[in-house]
Amino acid sequence: MPHSRKSKNKKETEDTTKDEKSNDNETGDDEHNEGPKQDPDPATKVSASDAEKKDTERKIALQTYVPRPDSTSDLPPISMNVIINPLWWILCILSFVTRLWRLSEPNQVVFDEVHFGKFISYYMHGIFFFDVHPPLGKQLLSLMAWITNYEGFFPFQTIGEEYDPKLVAHTYLRLLPAVLGSVVPLMVYRIVTELGCSHYSAFLASLFLIFDNASVTQCRFILLDSILIFFIVLTVLCYVVFSSEKRHFSQVWYQKLCLTGVALGCVLSVKFVGVFVVFLVGLHTLHDLWVLLGQPKMSDYDVIKHFGARVFGLIFIPIVVFMTCFFIDFKLLYRSGPHDAFMSRDFQKSLEGSRILTHPEELPQAGVEHQIAFGSHVTLKRVDGEACWLHSHPHNYPVFYDNGRGSSAQQQITCYGYSDMNNWWAIQRPGTENATLDNPPIPVKDKDFVHLVHRMTGRRLNSHNVAAPLTPTNQEVSGYIHYENVSVLQDLWQVQFLKHSKGSNGWTSTSTTVQFVHVNSSQALKTTDLRLPEWGFYQWEVTTNTQSPKQGSQWIVEEIQFGINPKNNTETNERSGVPVSMWFFSKFREMLLTMLVKNRELTEEHTFSSRPLEWPLCQRSIAYWISNTSMAQIQLLGNPLLWWTSSVGVVTYFGLLGFYLIRRRRQVYDIEMTVWTQFKDAGWLLVGGWLLHYVPFFTMDRALFLHHYLPAVVFQIVLIAIVIDHVYHYVIPQRVRLRHLYLIFIGLVVLAILWSFYYFSPFSYGLKSLTPEGVAARRWLSTWDFLVRRPDGQIGMLI
Repeated sequence: MPHSRKSKNKKETEDTTKDEKSNDNETGDDEHNEGPKQDPDPATKVSASDAEKKDTERKIALQTYVPRPDSTSDLPPISMNVIINPLWWILCILSFVTRLWRLSEPNQVVFDEVHFGKFISYYMHGIFFFDVHPPLGKQLLSLMAWITNYEGFFPFQTIGEEYDPKLVAHTYLRLLPAVLGSVVPLMVYRIVTELGCSHYSAFLASLFLIFDNASVTQCRFILLDSILIFFIVLTVLCYVVFSSEKRHFSQVWYQKLCLTGVALGCVLSVKFVGVFVVFLVGLHTLHDLWVLLGQPKMSDYDVIKHFGARVFGLIFIPIVVFMTCFFIDFKLLYRSGPHDAFMSRDFQKSLEGSRILTHPEELPQAGVEHQIAFGSHVTLKRVDGEACWLHSHPHNYPVFYDNGRGSSAQQQITCYGYSDMNNWWAIQRPGTENATLDNPPIPVKDKDFVHLVHRMTGRRLNSHNVAAPLTPTNQEVSGYIHYENVSVLQDLWQVQFLKHSKGSNGWTSTSTTVQFVHVNSSQALKTTDLRLPEWGFYQWEVTTNTQSPKQGSQWIVEEIQFGINPKNNTETNERSGVPVSMWFFSKFREMLLTMLVKNRELTEEHTFSSRPLEWPLCQRSIAYWISNTSMAQIQLLGNPLLWWTSSVGVVTYFGLLGFYLIRRRRQVYDIEMTVWTQFKDAGWLLVGGWLLHYVPFFTMDRALFLHHYLPAVVFQIVLIAIVIDHVYHYVIPQRVRLRHLYLIFIGLVVLAILWSFYYFSPFSYGLKSLTPEGVAARRWLSTWDFLVRRPDGQIGMLI
């Protein structure tokens, strides 16, 4: 039969490889023709047994064939498969162009470059300085300065100061924040895809972030915020990648865990607000461990391993990174600097060239009698009652007390029960502006008039006809700004000796008890037995009242600096000048506590400060710089259309989440379980990140600014892209026309956001001088603090 051989060959080839099948087909095409067949020529006819024998030999040859070394079937020694993502490359180009474009302009000091530029100079010379932020961000900026051979001689005195190219290449100092800020949208792209969303939604999230005016402005100058945001996003990316790794306890799994820990340590080492992302990762880690506990197939040993690995990677490693940054800081800043007074005596002794080492006679002395002169610095301790010291801090009295009474709203004066740098006062001679010793020193005698100047804030001790906070019959005592060439008696005090050591001709420490009588009211400075409420940190009230009785009005100098050594004091101090080593953990603890305390004391109001309620809707701006010759200016201002849209996105997410929760409670499942899990987990990360970087600021009394909201903006902007993606795929009905209308609407929103970025870009780059009308046209909200140059050349707020 004509088809019998074909069936036989087909059955045999089913047991061979695909290559064998193709070879069978090639050799048998003519022979296996489906059409009618003619009898072959007798001369070429072969028997069936000979054909089967040749078939078998051919198959054996195919199975044992080894290609020659020069055969084209060999792979090259090095091969590479390249996958090009055009969306990612478009984002990369846009991100770097928007942030690096004309980075050298303006060629002047902008905003807080005044502070961080000085810090870089201190690093270049090894000079110790104090800052309320941890050191890593400043160290990275200084590393860039060192690489570019900056010698640290540019002064960074005032905003608007012209950069001298011979002293500093400021473009290179701005390069690191700009590059790190450019990388952030690219990491966001990866985060969104790791969360299970489409590449289009990832592209949209990154695009929004690229064209946010505030994000662009903040990363173009010598500031810490872009470095902080880089490490925040890096931490989230590392954790998301680690969480998606299913090969538990593999080498790759441990590497991703440790990288997350390093990123956590870095973000905490730039600013203390980095602790918010630590909380975010910590909450997710606890959730993951809780889920693992609920898996019955997981052994107790594996659960303990998971717990131990996370303790090591997410607690131990960040602490090591954090402490290492301080260790490096102490090694780099080994010389005495302008901020030594913030630190303890032992800390100052560890610094090379410290005045405590070179001039030990100026050490703050306690327990040794010294004579007090004009220019001496002292701590004043209450003699009777529970021990406390005359104290002030940069916090004001509330405008109105709980009972409705008004105050002066000036700086608080209290009596504090602990030793503190805010207990120090300078004895200033009336008629002078300096608080240093005269040459020769002039001792303070009984009945002399003095000013008491708070050493840390520069405010003079003052009293006036305002009722005290808790004792309305007494006068309030406050810290008052001294205006030069204005003579007032409200900050003038007379020193009256109550108890005096024999043989001494003046006011001496440890032995002379004094009263301070307010010249204007003839009332004595005294404490009461009442403690101030929370706004006064529960410290004792200080007032003025009649000189009798003397209860609470007697003071003695406990510590003195820049005093006069008595002649009979034979104690001498050797000026060795050799620094005294201090244990690292002691320095670390002291530095950390001092930074936390000073952070809390940053409460003085600022022209451009704002409150958290004003941030999500972009209701405030910050004037960073204005040209000395034109109307060109830089404002920290978010892209208003983007910020308003992303705020709507947060509300939309909560609305959808509530809708799904109610429906699921009613046993109605609108979306599949995998989609629900993805939607919930993305919100758990992004909404959690937004809340943790936003809500805590409501509890802070310190001065706050718009740039404190920028880390939360990143989470908020990414969330709106995910909401847009979810609505498109799972909320809109499966109708082509509706989806097309939705895409057109989203396209119009994107175009509006891009236009908004362009419209406000003169404030982001400061390259274009707008007319007063142009500035006014861009002031969409009356709370935006735009600047104008008046016809007389003076700068003022746009009203």
